[in-house]
Amino acid sequence: MTDRRSLRVGIVAVALLALVTAAHAEPMTFNGMALSRSLMVHDSSLPGGQEVLWAGQQSITYQGEDLWSYCVQVDRGAASMEATEQPIATLPNYELVGYLFETFGPQMSNTGAAALQVAIWEAVHETGPAFDASAGSFFIDPGLMVISQSNAMLNSFGGVYTPSSVLLTNPLYQDVLILSDGGVPEPISLGLLSVGGLAILRRRKT
Repeated sequence: MTDRRSLRVGIVAVALLALVTAAHAEPMTFNGMALSRSLMVHDSSLPGGQEVLWAGQQSITYQGEDLWSYCVQVDRGAASMEATEQPIATLPNYELVGYLFETFGPQMSNTGAAALQVAIWEAVHETGPAFDASAGSFFIDPGLMVISQSNAMLNSFGGVYTPSSVLLTNPLYQDVLILSDGGVPEPISLGLLSVGGLAILRRRKT
């Protein structure tokens, strides 16, 4: 009897949580790409373990504001969606992800922009002992300037950071990073690392 009561209480709690989540979902409009570059990305979540993806800063509209954002997953497509805000702390290595996103964006070049997204994906997807955009469980094809810039970003992390970013999430589409206040981070001096920042999108077939 106790087990059944507990089960009913659990079901009600889950249902209430679902209603609260749905009530807080708001429309996010995907307006397209800004800077972009196509890359061969290798990760176990991709069909066949690899795919050519577009790297680029995403232009979105959320809560009436035009913003830029960066995606988190490599295995989902970008689209307009009903988005729910979630803490960035739900991501693996969230301190590093927040540091990268808030420190190196926005940027001014296609290559630099792709490097930032690769660094973010490396932080989220890498399961090996070290972060390296050219090796490990997640990597991109070698011989690209993107790799050296991405690794420079990753290596600049001091190990302690309190991010202010949030995630806009939807179970069907790419989750994206935005600042909690909807603002845009101040760009750092490009002379330090000669780097940039973008999000990666699946290449659409024409």
